[in-house]
Parts: sequence; C-alpha cells; structure tokens
Amino acid sequence: MPLYEFLLRAVNELVALLEQASAKIDITSEQCVRVGTAAIDLLHSLWKIAAEAADYQGRQLTGLAAARVIPIIAKLYGVFPEAAREVLGEILGRLGNPKASASEAYWVANNINSVIETDPRFAGSIFRRVFSHEELSEETTEKGGPVFSLTSTRAQDFSMTHYILDLKARPSGDWYRGPWERRRTTDAPR
Repeated sequence: MPLYEFLLRAVNELVALLEQASAKIDITSEQCVRVGTAAIDLLHSLWKIAAEAADYQGRQLTGLAAARVIPIIAKLYGVFPEAAREVLGEILGRLGNPKASASEAYWVANNINSVIETDPRFAGSIFRRVFSHEELSEETTEKGGPVFSLTSTRAQDFSMTHYILDLKARPSGDWYRGPWERRRTTDAPR
C-alpha cells in the first residue's frame, strides 16, 4: 500500500474516533475540550500536509478536513469558544485561497448553530465575512467517488454557503436582521 493511501486510511480512522467521541451523550466538558483540541491539531496537520502534497492529494486531504473535521470543531464550539473561534477565523481567512477546500466555508455554515447559541457576535462576523466574499473561481471541483461523481466549480460550491446561511438566518417563519438580533416585523410574509 502506498504511503499516501495509508495516511488517508489512518486519518479517516482518527476522524471516525473523534466523531464518535464528540457524539457521546455522557462526555464531560473536559473530554469535549480534548476532542476539540485534537480536531484542531488534526485540521492544522492536514492543511500542512496538503500544502506540500500533489494537487489531487492536497484537494482530497483538505476536502476530508472540511467535511469531517470542521463539523466537530463547530459543534463543540460552546465548550472551548476561544480556540474554536480562532480556528474558525482561520478558515474564513482561507476564503479565496486556491489551496483551501472549496467547501470549508460550507461546513462552517452548515454547523454554525452552536456558534449562534454560544457566541452570537462571532456568528454575526461569520455571516458578514461569508456574504462579503465573492468567489469568482471557475476551477472545477469534484464530489462523490468512483461510482457516482459530480463536478461543479468553486464559485458554485461557495454559493451553497450563502444558501445555508440564508436558511439559518430565517428559520421557520421568523424574520431576522441576522441570527444575532431576532426581530419580528409586521410586514414580513407569513
């Protein structure tokens, strides 16, 4: 087995363990912090390895990190907000970086609920940062695998981030200026 395949399998196993640990009902706050810290360390390691890897392998690693590690960090935001805020800020700082996964912001947006509940001000900054970024790259991206593969562009992928945040900004008939300032308006459609 080539070294890269071994690395990918090992990372997948490690991420599966972190996912299982973070989903446990009886996990303590201290254990959550350890899981979150391990997820942050893994994310940084994957970014570093991906930066030095061949293009396809780098995209594969950053895609894995985006889809599986970022959700762990975002969901555990409430137990270690300072560290999680810092790494989520790093992710937002990668917007437009061709070495970053096209779906990093999507996974932050898709898992923002814990941030909204714990740190509404920072959640607001995530919304502002995402909506102020215009992704223009037409670089082709791939989703799926060998049996069923889909292609799109980085710009199309980023538009899903806008869509997700739009949904989160207006849940179930309530109208918001933003998730950090709830407000019902009399002229909002019902």
